[in-house]
Amino acid sequence: MNAEALYPALSQLLSCYLHQDWELESATPRDAVDAYRQSEPEDTVREAAADLDRLLADDLDDAALRTVLLDLGSFYDPTLDDLPVRTWLREVRSWLTT
Repeated sequence: MNAEALYPALSQLLSCYLHQDWELESATPRDAVDAYRQSEPEDTVREAAADLDRLLADDLDDAALRTVLLDLGSFYDPTLDDLPVRTWLREVRSWLTT
């Protein structure tokens, strides 16, 4: 599976805003997503939300979702904050539209 090709807008969000040094630019993952929303065109943000909808519709367990996050360039691991990956992705989805 080429996750970047399947979820290009989500890949942009994760690889550009939750990259290896994201904590130098954002205090929290929510801050990183907010920066994305403020910096990117509305259409791009909607596309990222749609990518998340498709990813969440897949019947993937948390381990598989974590692998997808890594493939998309994310260096944030929600499990380190005691959050299941699917739960965190749902939160990100809500952050994109609030």
